[in-house]
Amino acid sequence: MKGVTMGVLSLLDHHSNTKIDSRFRIVIIAVQRAKQLLHGAAPISQKPFAKKTCLAIHEVVQDEVDFVINTEARLLKDANEQAQKHATELSPSEKDLPLATTNASATPAKSL
Repeated sequence: MKGVTMGVLSLLDHHSNTKIDSRFRIVIIAVQRAKQLLHGAAPISQKPFAKKTCLAIHEVVQDEVDFVINTEARLLKDANEQAQKHATELSPSEKDLPLATTNASATPAKSL
């Protein structure tokens, strides 16, 4: 198994993914992917790795994982924050709506 692990780690130096600008970027993305795998996400690659971390590195280096970096990441983060903020705010017309209440004594009478 040691050979497989060393093989995966050697991919850090010999990757062809043009979006990745350094080995450190691979590590950061692979850590995030490994966390997803550890929390139950389905693997993308069909390679049999004993460790989720090795699988995560392999998926990142083979460009099987979608990720955003730099300006694109900041724009996406800002858009998500705005969407979340907008979802929690009520519009003026929504604030004026009465709250729905249930009244157990106001049930319709049975017709005879």
